[in-house]
Amino acid sequence: MHTPESAVNRPWAVFTMAAIAAAFLATAASPTPASAQSGGPTVRREFIGPSSLFTQAVVVRGGGVRTIYLSGQVGKAGTDLKTQITDAYQNLLKQLAAAGGAKEDLVKVTVYIVNYQPEHLAVWRDSMLPLITQAGRMPANTLIGVQALAIEGLLVEVEAIAVAADK
Repeated sequence: MHTPESAVNRPWAVFTMAAIAAAFLATAASPTPASAQSGGPTVRREFIGPSSLFTQAVVVRGGGVRTIYLSGQVGKAGTDLKTQITDAYQNLLKQLAAAGGAKEDLVKVTVYIVNYQPEHLAVWRDSMLPLITQAGRMPANTLIGVQALAIEGLLVEVEAIAVAADK
């Protein structure tokens, strides 16, 4: 193992780094959240639709609040942009419902469009507005142009965060 020159001149630096690593590993391996050990609020996580690569949704509960993190949803590869946007949002809403949420709970939506061009904005807006508009209120939205998505032929991916009172 190569020891940096600065650590040779300061042996306490190696000890400090080892102590920090040991503390981190002890905390990470702890079955009880640190907040619960200290008497703070307990945070519970529920993984919905897990697969070998990702989880469709993660519900985090604590302090009377339920936050739902939704993995990126897509449409059918090979179809046009409008169809993929509509399908991706419909899939997002299905996953949100499976996690116990509703479109009114959405607070943040991030959209990735392959090879984004300015004319795609109108297609995206017209496709998603009927699906997630909530009495004139919209969640925070970010649209990001990307070079590619995980599967060839996909043109859009939508992920989101929703927040609601815990039931």
